[in-house]
Amino acid sequence: MKANAHVLSAARENLEYAACLRMRPGTPASWRSAVVYAILNDLELFHRENRMVGPEQRPAISGGERKRVNIGMGIVTLPPVLFLDEPTTGLDSSMSRQVVHLVKGLAQIMSINMVAVVHQPSQAVFELFDTLMLLTNEKMVAYQGPPWAAAAYFQQLGYGFSSVREHISHAESLLDFVTKADSTRVKVQPRDLGAAWQMCGSKWLRRNASGALEDELE
Repeated sequence: MKANAHVLSAARENLEYAACLRMRPGTPASWRSAVVYAILNDLELFHRENRMVGPEQRPAISGGERKRVNIGMGIVTLPPVLFLDEPTTGLDSSMSRQVVHLVKGLAQIMSINMVAVVHQPSQAVFELFDTLMLLTNEKMVAYQGPPWAAAAYFQQLGYGFSSVREHISHAESLLDFVTKADSTRVKVQPRDLGAAWQMCGSKWLRRNASGALEDELE
């Protein structure tokens, strides 16, 4: 997500400018207005639509609202895919969850595939994602599938989620697994996780995901 709100413009004005600049020439003004209205509504920004964004040092809206304005500017053209680069950075856990929850709802309503890069999300935020892609230090895929199935996959490779780490989100544990040094306690070394997934990860997921889903629903 490269869109950045203009600090001297209101939330609605930023969305309107983005719509004018990015939509095809000749797009009816009524359609632009309808899209802006829908985005303000879905991102819960109506109560801030006429408030100036303001600089980060002296913001007139909250950090979460600023993030939502930026996201709204990126989706005014209703793209099939939108990439979000660390959309929760600088937000507390509660605000991060709110932003991700709203973005997920918007993606479903507008049929947009959203790909987000997120570092160390809380467990509540982690569980909101539909699909998780975990990369090794070598930029190889160590896991790709439902977040709720990741723990079971790594546990069968010898990586444990011990009770000592209950206060830590699965995301932090998973990042630790793919970046840690080699250990004699695991079946597959961190440096080999990419190759392991390539060889048997997808097969394991197809074989076990249905059972894991049933457990999640119980």
